[in-house]
Amino acid sequence: MILLHDSQNKESRDFYFKYKSEFEKVLFYPELLKVYPTVAKFPAVVLDVPEYTIDNSLWYHVTKRANYRRLGFGVKSIVKSLPTFCSPGIDWVYSYSKKNNLDDGFEMFLIEACNDFTIPAEYVATWGLKFAYDLGSECKQELDPKNKERCIYKDSEKPLLEIVPAHQVIIYPNTLEDVLNYKIPMGSRS
Repeated sequence: MILLHDSQNKESRDFYFKYKSEFEKVLFYPELLKVYPTVAKFPAVVLDVPEYTIDNSLWYHVTKRANYRRLGFGVKSIVKSLPTFCSPGIDWVYSYSKKNNLDDGFEMFLIEACNDFTIPAEYVATWGLKFAYDLGSECKQELDPKNKERCIYKDSEKPLLEIVPAHQVIIYPNTLEDVLNYKIPMGSRS
């Protein structure tokens, strides 16, 4: 952990005097700008983030929800929600609904949508995950393991497993507890 300190800033001075012994290194303003030119305010702390992997599979994004077996959605809510954020999918949802004779009251479990491989994974992730609600019972099907190989992004927009290299992040804490409790973003692979 590196403390970025500006002696002209009262909050930075208070933070420095209270917690300076907790840091491996302290850099002082304005010299610190040579190394960290994007610092926005003080006090500031630099944390090391180790390399991690982001799992972009449909399987991971569904199963990380504790109640995913109960989640589902109605056709009407899908069609209503799509125009605001997923224009390319509107025609697809209409044609899918018509082809399968789904009326406005039809409800489908999230697992069923994932296991229907005619539905693109990115659509299930976009409207399925964002607009799913508890259907009041659990889906009888199991989530098909093939969903581990289905990316929630179109084509090759992002890889199935995205490796984020080790880097540093600057945070702006008020207390040492803010630093110690800072949740470093991490991905996971099921």
